[in-house]
Amino acid sequence: ESKYNHTWIVRINASTREERLYDDAIHLQDIAQHLGINIASKDIKFTRRLGKYDKDKLRPLQVSLHDENHRQHLTENTHKLANIDGFSKVKITQDLTAMQRKDDNTLRQEMLVKNE
Repeated sequence: ESKYNHTWIVRINASTREERLYDDAIHLQDIAQHLGINIASKDIKFTRRLGKYDKDKLRPLQVSLHDENHRQHLTENTHKLANIDGFSKVKITQDLTAMQRKDDNTLRQEMLVKNE
């Protein structure tokens, strides 16, 4: 399965196991609504949390959407969350493979050297 439509949302509250699937979809839809994006339940392929449940820790939420445009809108507009109460610490990033992360890091390092 391609990771291209997968997105990570971090720093949002986790729920109990029984409520997680419903709550995570609601969290996603609420965030999207604040960004002016209409994501319906049918647009969500899956949601899942990274790591083991611990009521004292926030776990990243991985989201996969059927529509690439929704994912792109989410990642492009994540900066707008900084000004919205309750979402100022929420970050949204594209899910990248290890190779993609390495390539991004290499490019970032090259950019820093050129800008010195």
